[in-house]
Amino acid sequence: MNNLVKRLPLFAFIVAAVFAFAFTQPTLESQNSKWANDPNELEPVNITGLQLGTHYLCDEEPEVVCTYEEFPNGMRVPDSEIEGIYTPL
Repeated sequence: MNNLVKRLPLFAFIVAAVFAFAFTQPTLESQNSKWANDPNELEPVNITGLQLGTHYLCDEEPEVVCTYEEFPNGMRVPDSEIEGIYTPL
């Protein structure tokens, strides 16, 4: 019994470490790709890693999708669309 009480802090540490890894998720944002609908191109342009205002602009135009994000499986990320007309700088 005394031996079990001495190992209790070690057991608590192991349980805490297991829970820390079990309940954390990697960020999916870094795995997503970002695309722009360039009016001068037929296909969407991959702009992953580029920043709005530094590398491109989305001129205000309602009802037109400027940029959006996709999951690695090709599906669009919900609520990731930015409206406007894509203009590279």
